[in-house]
Amino acid sequence: MKEDENTKKYYINHDSIRSTADSGGQQLVRGLEHQMLHEIQAQGELQDFINMMKVMEQHPQVKVIKAFTDVLPEGLGERKFTKLSDGVTKRRYMIAEVYMVNGKRFNIIEVEREKHSMSMLILSSSTINNWNTMYYYLLLNLVNDNGTWTSKTLKNIVNQGVIVIKEKHSSKGIHHKSKILLNKLI
Repeated sequence: MKEDENTKKYYINHDSIRSTADSGGQQLVRGLEHQMLHEIQAQGELQDFINMMKVMEQHPQVKVIKAFTDVLPEGLGERKFTKLSDGVTKRRYMIAEVYMVNGKRFNIIEVEREKHSMSMLILSSSTINNWNTMYYYLLLNLVNDNGTWTSKTLKNIVNQGVIVIKEKHSSKGIHHKSKILLNKLI
């Protein structure tokens, strides 16, 4: 390990450490790994979503909630919606998979809105097993359609046997929001 006195940067020569500096720090090596809600760190709207899920997880009808977060896919060409208003930070999304005591499963997709009035999506299906391709399809079309859940995209997944509920965001507290969301699931 060596420290540069002029820049106060540390240089480490170690073969097993991966760096994203050669790609500008924008690309990380990651997979979609489920985490428990208390393990996920987020900011702003996504943190509100996590807090809402934590409240909902306490309800006796909810067995467990697993969640993961990532950045939106790139889309076709240069898309403004993939980045936040600063033009640098990639827009994130979170998917919470809610397993109910009665055996039902719901998938809730929340995307960082930042001045967009975009609804959260609640998905369920008794026939879909590979949800990752469904998530990718939805998020890629969201990016390509500039942050809009278009009726064409939603109709395509409904035709595949998925029940889709769009839930508008409320300015009331997380307890109120989680109660409204839970009523949609029960």
